[in-house]
Amino acid sequence: MAPRTGPLRWPVRGYVIVIGLMGLTSVLLVPHPETAGATYLQIGAALFILSDLLLALRLFVVPTGKTAQKLSIALWPAYWCGQMLILHGSGLYWLPFGA
Repeated sequence: MAPRTGPLRWPVRGYVIVIGLMGLTSVLLVPHPETAGATYLQIGAALFILSDLLLALRLFVVPTGKTAQKLSIALWPAYWCGQMLILHGSGLYWLPFGA
Protein backbone atom coordinates (compact mmCIF):
# COMPACT_ATOMS: atom_id res chain seq x y z
CA MET A 1 0.00 0.00 0.00
CA ALA A 2 2.91 2.37 0.67
CA PRO A 3 3.54 3.19 -3.02
CA ARG A 4 -0.07 4.39 -3.32
CA THR A 5 -0.03 6.78 -0.38
CA GLY A 6 1.99 9.46 -2.19
CA PRO A 7 3.06 12.35 0.04
CA LEU A 8 1.31 10.71 3.00
CA ARG A 9 3.67 7.74 2.89
CA TRP A 10 5.54 8.50 6.12
CA PRO A 11 2.53 9.66 8.18
CA VAL A 12 0.67 6.52 7.09
CA ARG A 13 3.63 4.35 8.08
CA GLY A 14 3.76 6.07 11.47
CA TYR A 15 0.05 5.52 11.98
CA VAL A 16 0.38 1.85 11.04
CA ILE A 17 3.06 1.48 13.71
CA VAL A 18 0.84 3.13 16.34
CA ILE A 19 -2.18 0.98 15.43
CA GLY A 20 0.02 -2.13 15.37
CA LEU A 21 1.26 -1.33 18.88
CA MET A 22 -2.34 -0.90 20.02
CA GLY A 23 -3.19 -4.34 18.66
CA LEU A 24 -0.11 -5.88 20.24
CA THR A 25 -0.91 -4.27 23.58
CA SER A 26 -4.44 -5.69 23.50
CA VAL A 27 -3.11 -9.18 22.73
CA LEU A 28 -0.67 -8.97 25.64
CA LEU A 29 -3.28 -7.96 28.24
CA VAL A 30 -3.36 -10.28 31.21
CA PRO A 31 -6.93 -11.58 31.51
CA HIS A 32 -8.76 -11.10 34.78
CA PRO A 33 -10.53 -14.27 35.86
CA GLU A 34 -13.45 -12.21 37.25
CA THR A 35 -14.28 -10.30 34.03
CA ALA A 36 -14.13 -10.63 30.27
CA GLY A 37 -12.67 -7.13 29.92
CA ALA A 38 -9.52 -8.27 28.13
CA THR A 39 -11.56 -10.25 25.60
CA TYR A 40 -13.78 -7.25 24.83
CA LEU A 41 -10.70 -5.06 24.47
CA GLN A 42 -9.06 -7.54 22.11
CA ILE A 43 -12.13 -7.90 19.90
CA GLY A 44 -12.64 -4.12 19.93
CA ALA A 45 -9.02 -3.49 18.94
CA ALA A 46 -9.30 -6.05 16.13
CA LEU A 47 -12.45 -4.36 14.79
CA PHE A 48 -10.80 -0.93 15.04
CA ILE A 49 -7.77 -2.22 13.11
CA LEU A 50 -10.12 -3.75 10.53
CA SER A 51 -11.92 -0.42 10.11
CA ASP A 52 -8.60 1.35 9.55
CA LEU A 53 -7.58 -1.26 6.99
CA LEU A 54 -10.89 -0.83 5.15
CA LEU A 55 -10.43 2.95 5.23
CA ALA A 56 -6.89 2.68 3.88
CA LEU A 57 -8.07 0.43 1.07
CA ARG A 58 -10.87 2.89 0.32
CA LEU A 59 -8.58 5.92 0.26
CA PHE A 60 -5.47 4.54 -1.40
CA VAL A 61 -6.33 1.39 -3.35
CA VAL A 62 -9.98 1.59 -4.45
CA PRO A 63 -10.87 5.31 -4.56
CA THR A 64 -13.96 4.99 -6.80
CA GLY A 65 -16.61 2.54 -7.95
CA LYS A 66 -18.93 0.00 -6.36
CA THR A 67 -16.14 -1.66 -4.37
CA ALA A 68 -15.21 1.72 -2.88
CA GLN A 69 -18.84 2.23 -1.85
CA LYS A 70 -18.96 -1.21 -0.22
CA LEU A 71 -15.71 -0.49 1.66
CA SER A 72 -17.17 2.80 2.90
CA ILE A 73 -20.30 1.07 4.15
CA ALA A 74 -18.41 -1.81 5.78
CA LEU A 75 -15.88 0.29 7.68
CA TRP A 76 -18.40 2.17 9.83
CA PRO A 77 -19.94 -0.82 11.66
CA ALA A 78 -16.43 -2.15 12.31
CA TYR A 79 -15.33 1.26 13.63
CA TRP A 80 -18.33 1.89 15.90
CA CYS A 81 -18.50 -1.66 17.24
CA GLY A 82 -14.76 -1.59 17.86
CA GLN A 83 -15.01 1.68 19.78
CA MET A 84 -17.97 0.41 21.80
CA LEU A 85 -16.15 -2.81 22.73
CA ILE A 86 -12.97 -0.92 23.65
CA LEU A 87 -14.98 1.37 25.94
CA HIS A 88 -16.92 -1.49 27.52
CA GLY A 89 -13.84 -3.67 27.88
CA SER A 90 -11.89 -0.81 29.44
CA GLY A 91 -14.56 -0.34 32.08
CA LEU A 92 -14.58 -4.03 32.89
CA TYR A 93 -10.81 -4.32 32.84
CA TRP A 94 -9.75 -1.28 34.86
CA LEU A 95 -12.60 -0.57 37.24
CA PRO A 96 -12.00 -1.93 40.72
CA PHE A 97 -13.56 -5.34 41.26
CA GLY A 98 -16.58 -5.32 43.54
CA ALA A 99 -17.13 -1.57 43.10
